[in-house]
Amino acid sequence: MGDFGAQDGLVIGAHHFADTLVSYTAESKLNTCDPKLGCNGQPDFGTCPAIPVLGINDGVTYTLGMNDRLELSFRCSSINEQGSPDGTPSPDFKIWATVPQGSSAVVEVSFDGENYTSLFFLSLNNQEFDLDLIEATTERFVRISDTGKGGIKIDAIEAY
Repeated sequence: MGDFGAQDGLVIGAHHFADTLVSYTAESKLNTCDPKLGCNGQPDFGTCPAIPVLGINDGVTYTLGMNDRLELSFRCSSINEQGSPDGTPSPDFKIWATVPQGSSAVVEVSFDGENYTSLFFLSLNNQEFDLDLIEATTERFVRISDTGKGGIKIDAIEAY
């Protein structure tokens, strides 16, 4: 899976990667993953199978089916609004994904894992997102919900 930081989540250089699988939907069934406690620098799948979406973008993907959902967290780190000196948009995180033409997914973020805010649609390969669009400064959870066509391959979520 790669070289992960010991105390600060899944870290490569200055970039953080989602470290915990919270839940996923498969065949219209929601599966909650009961993550373990503590930050040990390893991916945490909890009680769920090791779906290949945690850690670095390594080309190994999980495919969202029609109307499927995937919820990940930065339990041992966070996504932070980077801002820019000149006020231009500044990407704060990237969803490493392959999005077939005509497919899309709603991307929502949350600080507490309960109250989500819709950020934008994932409709491009390896798409970046800016928390400033929703006037957020720090988020820890990302939920990706397919809008009905399926086929989106998720590899990783990277915070800058």
